[in-house]
Amino acid sequence: MRITFMGTSVIPRKGQASNSVFVETGNGDSFIFDMGSGVSTNYVAMGIPYSRMDKVFLTHLHADHMSDLT
Repeated sequence: MRITFMGTSVIPRKGQASNSVFVETGNGDSFIFDMGSGVSTNYVAMGIPYSRMDKVFLTHLHADHMSDLT
């Protein structure tokens, strides 16, 4: 299992995205927890295709945890 923090900021800052965690289980499955502002750019930069972003879980409905879902 590999866990990668793709963003950890409460407020989007230059060079730091809001909250998101990418989890790879080792058997080909992957999960995303939260999708805060600015994290889409980080996923693209890491070479993670949108096709792997099919399981997204939100911890709660604040903008810093869900604003890149649109």
